[in-house]
Amino acid sequence: FQKPTTIQRYVIPSIRQQDDLIVCTQSGSGKTAAFLLPIISNLLEYHEDELFTRDDPPSPLCLIVSATPDRALQIKCEARKFAFQTAVISCSAVGDHDMYVVSDQLQKGCHILSATIGHLKDMVEKGRISLKKVKYFVLDEADRMLDAGVELDIRKLEDLGLVPKDSRFTSIFSTTFSNEVQQLAKHYLRANYVFLDVSTLDGIDTDIAQTIEEVSSSKKKDRLFQLIKQICKSERCLIFVETKRRADYLGALLSQKHFMSTTVHGDRTQRQRQEVVQQFANGKYPILVATSDVVRGLNLPQIDYVINYDFPDTSDFDT
Repeated sequence: FQKPTTIQRYVIPSIRQQDDLIVCTQSGSGKTAAFLLPIISNLLEYHEDELFTRDDPPSPLCLIVSATPDRALQIKCEARKFAFQTAVISCSAVGDHDMYVVSDQLQKGCHILSATIGHLKDMVEKGRISLKKVKYFVLDEADRMLDAGVELDIRKLEDLGLVPKDSRFTSIFSTTFSNEVQQLAKHYLRANYVFLDVSTLDGIDTDIAQTIEEVSSSKKKDRLFQLIKQICKSERCLIFVETKRRADYLGALLSQKHFMSTTVHGDRTQRQRQEVVQQFANGKYPILVATSDVVRGLNLPQIDYVINYDFPDTSDFDT
């Protein structure tokens, strides 16, 4: 970043002064740095002694719960980058990783833990992680987690030993402020929390040209191939579809048409998803067919074209 984004200008000071907050923001707003940078700074300033202690079971000082494994891993990587050459250690706990391997990593030290709710709950219930020392608690993409039906698992964290809300600092990030998100905020945030609606300040990027074409179902594939021939020559093109089956189907058709393309969706393993994203990033496959739940929130390389093959779900539109 050459200068702070809108969300960073507002969120960084709030977390630095240890406010509870809920933030509505779009993807690509600089959200990850907005919460990681002040949390790392606070850990180094206010909790330095605790950075050099080891607990059994290990307990992180900062817990970040994400909607998807890919997002959790991305946050861990960003945290390691921002905390480079400091005492702050970042780890992840996601579904595709062996619990015993993760436990060994945590035993070596973990101050910032980025996790998915299911894997986190399993490890806490089995005594491999403690939540008794969590000072900073972040719910990332809270609306996505609610859509996935994991609200009860999130609420159960307090029954499993998560520090009470009056003794920790909590940040909730969401693309919407639905009734469900509001109820979650009331449950997890202190009464004097800060509400930031950064999405209305950022608005839509004026550098992006957006067009809508009405195409009958029988002609969608042909029109897609026409568009790719016209615009996606050596440029990177991301094609969103609604289902995993359609992603595989379109990927196979594109390969038959000799387009350099690959696919990614939720049925791929974590390793496979990482390989696909890397191949897209380095240009080996400049066309990526994906479901939005997998790539949403990831830092992808400069993308020249985005095609919504299926009309996006309302909650995804313009995010």
